Amino acid sequence: MAADSKSFNWRWFMKATALVLAFFLIVVPAFFAVALIPVVDQPLYNFILFHPSKYPIGSYDHPIAAGVKAKEVYLLSSSGTKIHGWLFIKPGAKYIVVLSHGNGGNLTWRADIHEMMLKAGHSVFAYDYQGYGLSDGSPNMYNICEDSQAAYNYVAKTLHYKPEQIILFGESLGTAVTGQLAMKNKCAAVILQNPLYSIMRRGREILPVLSAYPQFMWPQGGFDTGTFVQGKHPPLLIVGGTKDTMLPIAHADSLYALASEPKTYIRVEGGGHTGDKILMGEQYRSGYEKFCNSLP
Repeated sequence: MAADSKSFNWRWFMKATALVLAFFLIVVPAFFAVALIPVVDQPLYNFILFHPSKYPIGSYDHPIAAGVKAKEVYLLSSSGTKIHGWLFIKPGAKYIVVLSHGNGGNLTWRADIHEMMLKAGHSVFAYDYQGYGLSDGSPNMYNICEDSQAAYNYVAKTLHYKPEQIILFGESLGTAVTGQLAMKNKCAAVILQNPLYSIMRRGREILPVLSAYPQFMWPQGGFDTGTFVQGKHPPLLIVGGTKDTMLPIAHADSLYALASEPKTYIRVEGGGHTGDKILMGEQYRSGYEKFCNSLP
């Protein structure tokens, strides 16, 4: 009996399979890439990049570090958004450190950094970006740069510290913020802990499809800290941990290799990301004090 069904169409099957593969390998990643285009106030992009902890998360009652009680400070960014900070005044301090923290938590999570700086004899002004802690607003790449400038202005104009008395300190995402700030303002030194080479580089490492977007499409040029370190800058200290899983040590290595003099590198073997006990151990503490004592 003759078969009524036609023979299997392998050519059609191969074309259909290719279309399905192309959909999942190209179209779907491209859709997410478009959703992640790093434009200001792109909700999905900001959701991935920023992880703020709002008050009351954190220890806000009677903040004391190294025996110094913090003064509550509120100031306004250039957009009029209220920013919260802590001011630790160390009697007799030669320097004040402006601390720009990373993308998670809030300023209450940086007690170990406050302690180290105060014990080294420095005053500290730590602040929260918009949307973090007690600060109003919501974070994006432009807003947090505005906040850092407001913090610098407070120290320089309200507290009347001279540029040669101000140390700019950034950790994790805050290193990119600090790099942007240091390109616009004079200071005594810049310290980058667990540095981010650029958001563009880290984004491409995590999601290779973002390589399709050129640097000009990234706000703030992709937060390229490399642009800052290779130019003329005050004494620079870079600190990184070889076991950092959040920001691989390759970022710190690349920045140090690219940086112009004067520069110092504390490469902590076995150290992790910010807050890690090994990273915040004696090698870093003693190296930090030695670096600061060497400043002109």
